[in-house]
Amino acid sequence: VMDYRVTSGDFKSSKAARIVEFYSPSCFACISYRPQYIRLARDVQKVYPEVEFYAVSCAAHNDICREHKLNGYPTLLAFKPGKNDDIKVERHLGSYNRNSIEIALNLKKKKKEEIKE
Repeated sequence: VMDYRVTSGDFKSSKAARIVEFYSPSCFACISYRPQYIRLARDVQKVYPEVEFYAVSCAAHNDICREHKLNGYPTLLAFKPGKNDDIKVERHLGSYNRNSIEIALNLKKKKKEEIKE
């Protein structure tokens, strides 16, 4: 999971499929969700190494969070490859899994023998 920094390689300019977690450092739900988000990223990247994962602190990057009209934290947004219009993923804590990411990003399901463990 890459913490967001304003660089030429940031999530806004990436053309890859990507999941971005928007959080507040003072949000208890965000702090407790962080390990789950990291596990989700590892699980998805085993099957889809091309999917990028980012975490954006809304305290440090309030302008970006306002741009995406976020109502609460944590919020996950899924960006399809080559597009910058956001597709929101379910926001309920504990409900994110590889299947929901596959649906949000419209990824082709892989067979067990295609998955690197």
